Amino acid sequence: MQNVLADLALESEAATVLAMRLARCFDHPDNPAEAMLARILTPAGKYWVCKRGPAFGAEAMEVIGGSGYVEESPLARMYRDFPVNSIWEGSGNIMCLDLLRAFGKSPAAGDALAAELALAGDVDRAFSDYRAALLADVRAMAGQAPDAFGARVLAERIVLALQAALLLRHAPAYVSAAFVASRIACAPGGAFGRLPAGTDCDAILARALPA
Repeated sequence: MQNVLADLALESEAATVLAMRLARCFDHPDNPAEAMLARILTPAGKYWVCKRGPAFGAEAMEVIGGSGYVEESPLARMYRDFPVNSIWEGSGNIMCLDLLRAFGKSPAAGDALAAELALAGDVDRAFSDYRAALLADVRAMAGQAPDAFGARVLAERIVLALQAALLLRHAPAYVSAAFVASRIACAPGGAFGRLPAGTDCDAILARALPA
């Protein structure tokens, strides 16, 4: 159970730090780099966070048990509402196509992404390798016809890379290390509770659920 709860806490913190970084972009509309970063993170972030939402809600409901399922619990309503986030004002496919459109219209999009990810430095080898592969693929897109077939994978990779970069910069090492190990060094998978052995679950949960 600790593994599941800590994994949910990581997902929540990563989504929150992504939203805060995107909000900061909109605080500086006259900054070209910030505006371009907002242009790509808005569709990519909406796609990935909304897709993770239903699975997050289902896992949280399972953790609580029957009292989380019944209508007296707010979680039942939240769980029903999760899917609408992927539908309201743009479905997942539309968001991913919008992401491709942003890269296709402006080569500066890749530069803005690279500059933001560079701020995390090279303290984690798995992250550095992941970042390098992602940016190489983004650069290869220049001058090419958009690959709609792989748009969802691209959006996922961009968001995971940015979440990892932000956690490496702003979160304790036990948080960033667990996130990189479970989302960057390997695929995030289809269920929560896949954190590797040695993860400091106590520290993660103490951070997420302060007394």
